[in-house]
Amino acid sequence: MTANAAVPPIRLDRYLALLALLLAMVFGFVVLGERQKAAERPAPVTGTLPLPPDPRLADLADERDRLLLEQAELAEGLATARQALAAAEADVERLEKQVARLEQDLAAEAEARAALERQLAEMAAERDRLAAEVRSITRIRERLAAELAALMAATTSPPVTPSPPPATDLLPGPSLAPDTRAGQPATGDRAGRLVILDGRRPAVAEGIKAYQAGDYEEAARLWSRAAAEGEPLAQFHLGSLLFEGRTGTPDLVMAYVWLSRAVAGGHLPAIEVRRRVRSAMTDEQYAAASAILEAG
Repeated sequence: MTANAAVPPIRLDRYLALLALLLAMVFGFVVLGERQKAAERPAPVTGTLPLPPDPRLADLADERDRLLLEQAELAEGLATARQALAAAEADVERLEKQVARLEQDLAAEAEARAALERQLAEMAAERDRLAAEVRSITRIRERLAAELAALMAATTSPPVTPSPPPATDLLPGPSLAPDTRAGQPATGDRAGRLVILDGRRPAVAEGIKAYQAGDYEEAARLWSRAAAEGEPLAQFHLGSLLFEGRTGTPDLVMAYVWLSRAVAGGHLPAIEVRRRVRSAMTDEQYAAASAILEAG
C-alpha cells in the first residue's frame, strides 16, 4: 500500500459547510454588537422639559402626613375613650343597683321606725291609762280604808275582807253565810257597803254556791246580772269565769272588760287576774276590749 492510499481524500462540500457556519457565527456576533451599541445610545429628547416641582405640593404632602398621624392618634384616643365610657356605664349601672337597694333599705327602716313610733304611742297611751287607773285605785283604796276604819270602829268585831284568788283557781270560795253579827242592821248605806266589802250580796253568794257545785252556767247567769248592776265582786267572778273558760271557750276580751270594771269599782284582787288575762291576749283582742271599755 502507498502513502497516498493511506490518507482519506478531503471532501470539498464539508469544507464549504464549515466555512458557511463560521461566516454565520461572525455575522451573528456583528449583529449582536450593533444591537448592544444601539441600546446603549441615549434616546433622543423630544418635546418640552418637565416643570420643576411646586413647593406647595411638598407642604400639602407634609400636611397630609400630619393629618394622617393625628387621625391615627385620634382613633387610638377614641378607642380608649370608648373603653372608659363602657367602664363608666358599668359603674353607673352598679351604682344604680346600690341606690335601689339603699332605697329599699331606707323604706324598710322608715316602715320599721313608723311601727316603733306606733308602738311607743300605744305604750304611752297604756302608761297614761295605767297611771290613771293607779290614781283611781289609790283614791278608792284610801276611801275604802277610811270606810273600813269607820266600820271597824262602829262594830264589835272586824269585818272579813275577801282574799285574792289562789294560783290554781281564780274564783275563791268565801263564806256564804249572811252577815249575822250582833247589833248590825242589814239595811242602810253602812250595811250596803259592808255587803260589798264582804262579797255577800245574795246574787254573788248564790253564784259562788253554783260555781262550787259545778253549775257554771247558773253561776255565770247570776254573776252577769249582778255585774251589770255594777257589783265589783260579781264583775271579778264573772271575768275570772270567762278567763277560765268554764262555760266554753275562754272569752279573753270580756274577761278583761269585767275585770277592768271590777278594778275601777275598787276590787283590788282583780288587778292580778286582769294582768294574767292581758298577758294571754293578742293586740287585736286588747284593742277590742279597750274599745268596749271606752264605749262604757
